[in-house]
Amino acid sequence: MDAFIDSVVSQTLHLSIGDAYLSSLTIQLISFYENSTSNADFMSSDKLEQAFYRALCAFPVYAGMAHWSSNGLLDVSIDKDNLNMPSYAESTTDILFGDLKQRNTILDGKTRMLNVHTVRCKDNSGIIIFVCGSHAIADGTGFYTFIQRWADEMRALVKGMPAPTDTFSFDRSILTDASALSRRELGSKELEQVQSLFSTERNREYQKGILASGNEDSLYRVSKDKLDRLGSEVSVHTSGNMRLSANDVLSALIAKTLAQAAKDQTDDGADLAPTSSNVSAVLPLQKIGIACNVRPRLGNGLYPLSFTHSFESSASETTSGVFGSGRMQDPQSCQLSSETAGYRVFNGIEADPVPFVSARASPDKHKHDTIITNHSRFKIYEQDFGYGIPVFASPRPHSTTSCVRILPVRPPSNDVHVFIIDTPSMLKSIRGNKFWNGIAEFVY
Repeated sequence: MDAFIDSVVSQTLHLSIGDAYLSSLTIQLISFYENSTSNADFMSSDKLEQAFYRALCAFPVYAGMAHWSSNGLLDVSIDKDNLNMPSYAESTTDILFGDLKQRNTILDGKTRMLNVHTVRCKDNSGIIIFVCGSHAIADGTGFYTFIQRWADEMRALVKGMPAPTDTFSFDRSILTDASALSRRELGSKELEQVQSLFSTERNREYQKGILASGNEDSLYRVSKDKLDRLGSEVSVHTSGNMRLSANDVLSALIAKTLAQAAKDQTDDGADLAPTSSNVSAVLPLQKIGIACNVRPRLGNGLYPLSFTHSFESSASETTSGVFGSGRMQDPQSCQLSSETAGYRVFNGIEADPVPFVSARASPDKHKHDTIITNHSRFKIYEQDFGYGIPVFASPRPHSTTSCVRILPVRPPSNDVHVFIIDTPSMLKSIRGNKFWNGIAEFVY
């Protein structure tokens, strides 16, 4: 830890509106590593912690303190003399790692930018590593790059290999054209709306709501071969030179499956919509948030693009023609089809952030609202800490009330895992969806 503190250079980073939008969210990963050879030195606690702080040297932003600046926007201050050190805890369990295959927190009032908890299984039979990082600090690429750096540092200690030397920039200004950017002055109510997204009290209440909701999680395995066949069938119905990726097809299939499940609930008399005097009794829209990675266009950053569909068309029967007709495609995604357009979207949001954040800060007004985030391209199963790759990796259960996360399956498979969090009745309906179950295999 001392080496990390000595390496820190005090600085302040000005975060973007996109970062502020994501500040109430975290990105999380739970990785399960098995000590299959019964190695007595498996994942040494001392080396694991030492490697963690070595990795942190390349990511000092995770030891910063997020706060609101004088202009009302979010900053992260990295103060060498007053660091907001990540929470790093280790505990043990009397459960053997093999039994898990079937399925020291700091409390000081500070909002940590990074939390890590390792759990060592009985007889050192395996270890579970939980990492949780603030989404305001890094997108998926940044988050997984940190974990990979930690694994690389650990492997260097274990095997006597050279330590990694890559450096990273956390300066958001490289994403905008500062000379052309003229930010609209925000009024007090508008600032309050933006700043409501980063509120410890608000997040505590939100977490209470998650736990009180009784929502559960479910896991499916989606066959790459079956998804490719569906994509080929869909392409016959697309117009022009439109290209649909496997992610487009899978996201559209998930959106339709969720809409059909939501329709089942309303047909059964269940009320999925919030009760409010200013909300129409008939809510015809399904809202889907897509975590859109704009790194290929801008070099960094992530914006969740939210869009709506007619609920009745979304809940219609699933056929390949429905996907190809364009009704399930996101019209905003084409705005990021070039670097110039990407900058235009980014600068537009920075110049006038209120419309962008208002949907998140305001109460929901849709029959069903969820977000789909695809992590399948991240090389989660290359995170080798010196004793092999994980046998399984997953997001944290009960992290939100409704969400779909797509993660890769352990190599050599090219399949993907789809983790769904929703109400028990929604999950039951999804479980009974014939088209979905023709593509996806139920795991739990």
